[in-house]
Amino acid sequence: LEHKYKLFGKISEDKLTRDYKNSPEIVNEGLHLKPKLGYGIYQYNNGKGQSILTAGVGPEFVRGQLKNKFLDYTSLSIFPEYIFKKGSSPFKFDDFNSSARIVLSLKQQLIGPLILGLETNYNIDTKSSGYGSFENKNLSLGISRRAYAAEFVYDQDNKSVAFQFKVFNFGYNDRSEKF
Repeated sequence: LEHKYKLFGKISEDKLTRDYKNSPEIVNEGLHLKPKLGYGIYQYNNGKGQSILTAGVGPEFVRGQLKNKFLDYTSLSIFPEYIFKKGSSPFKFDDFNSSARIVLSLKQQLIGPLILGLETNYNIDTKSSGYGSFENKNLSLGISRRAYAAEFVYDQDNKSVAFQFKVFNFGYNDRSEKF
């Protein structure tokens, strides 16, 4: 469960027009508060299992509309997240990290649809061996368009690259002019 609550900023009266060719929705500028609560139960064939409860709340600042060609969008979020974990997974890739952290995320439009992103976790769990360090450092470079987004993500810790592709507006039933 998660939601965004606007704290400050203008309420946009905009409609999706040809100016929004780099975003599938109207960008909601301002300062937002993002609470999140999540729960998961995972059971494995060997009789082991893990359950995870995550909770957090933090600010997100968004500036720009992605309408202009150069540096017209910035998003910065600082999200403290607390994890309560019971059990473990027999697989390394599936074993959730139980350390409390602050998730730092920055996205910046460079030029046109090109977006540069950086996300990392700052470990705030005093009982963890990684206390006070940055973990899960990801650098991304992608293209954001109205109908789709494509992005390469480099995971510095695992030295791996992923490609993500998203398609938007499948449920759009209204008619609009061509872009």
